[in-house]
Amino acid sequence: GDSLKGRVLRMNLDGSVPSDNPDPNQLEWTSGHRNPQGLTQTPNGNVYISEHGQSGNNELNLLVAGGHYGWPAYDGNYCIFPDSCNSSTYSYIPAISVTAPPPSGAEYYDHPAIPEFTNSILIGTLWGSMSLDAHTLNAAGDSVVQYRKYLNVPSYGRIRDMVSAPDGS
Repeated sequence: GDSLKGRVLRMNLDGSVPSDNPDPNQLEWTSGHRNPQGLTQTPNGNVYISEHGQSGNNELNLLVAGGHYGWPAYDGNYCIFPDSCNSSTYSYIPAISVTAPPPSGAEYYDHPAIPEFTNSILIGTLWGSMSLDAHTLNAAGDSVVQYRKYLNVPSYGRIRDMVSAPDGS
């Protein structure tokens, strides 16, 4: 129906629907999200979302207009409802990275000040092995080529969000 659950909405600054949305009469940009946490955009226009899954199936997704990301049948590329997953009419866009720690905010980083983070989506985590996770992207930005954990020290606590300053710090 009219529920916006599991949806990412895209609108113009005045609240109107962009003419190039998948349906020019709807704000919905993507669907099939379980619990979105962070959103970031790269200079080439790619938009990424971090989201909580169940039982360690947390996702980093590259958003594609009109894309469905699997929920509720899939969770972190794991099939929850085999009847749906095995159906020839059910399709979804798989996550580009699936991790165990639940994610929070997301930030794109590509500054020479911290070379280890070049062309990466940085995501804070909320419990368990709390850390700052770096998901390094390939040149096209459509897959993760390396995943690393930083600040993996419980004394830092939950990392809700991060931002990089103009000098890259």
